[in-house]
Amino acid sequence: MLSIESPDKWDNSERHGIFTLSDLLPLIFDQIAKGAVREALLPKVREAVLLSLNNTIRLCAQVEGREASKADDILITADHFCSRSVSRSETVSLIAKSSGLSHRLAHLSLILIETRVDIVLAEQSFLHVTSLGQLQFASGDGELRACVRDWCRDVFSATLRYSECSAREFIFSNWLYRKNRLLGGLVDLIEAAAIYRPSMAYQISLERKVPTLPPNSDTRKRLTWEEKPRGEGHS
Repeated sequence: MLSIESPDKWDNSERHGIFTLSDLLPLIFDQIAKGAVREALLPKVREAVLLSLNNTIRLCAQVEGREASKADDILITADHFCSRSVSRSETVSLIAKSSGLSHRLAHLSLILIETRVDIVLAEQSFLHVTSLGQLQFASGDGELRACVRDWCRDVFSATLRYSECSAREFIFSNWLYRKNRLLGGLVDLIEAAAIYRPSMAYQISLERKVPTLPPNSDTRKRLTWEEKPRGEGHS
């Protein structure tokens, strides 16, 4: 049975606004990635996703800091983790290259990370992530913040609830293939929901400690959603 962690728990209020890098990527991503290749997501893949994003953020801060002749330890993004110097597609490509994930799963990981950040910042003024720094919404517009909160609570949460209810219909014949198709449908729904997400810039005050990105291995199995379940002849 597909069990989806409710976004209501994604704010981790008991952490008092302090996360590790690993906390940013919700466990639902591991479930979906496992469905892609029928193997558990390796810790080094999660680490590569998060460290790639961390390094990309720091690169953007350095580039934009030099261009504006200002400090390189503060970055104001254009929309979520998309900046003026590195686009969303480029960020996704860097995550895919570093982690071995397919482009689609890399994009999904970015959506889920940003959603978790939005859920926290919609309820509190800042989020501190160890090894990264402090994040907050760049805009103090209360109406825009409310729009983000409504999207997280209504659109995104409803998407996951619908997917979990649908999962109960796939527990009988040919379960493995059907579960794989269900997870693919969940990715479709999350991507569709993200289209209606309010645009929100982040202000990121970076920590000076820089983590090291593990080298990409050419022999690492590439995780791709399009891979067909083993033993199935369906298209």
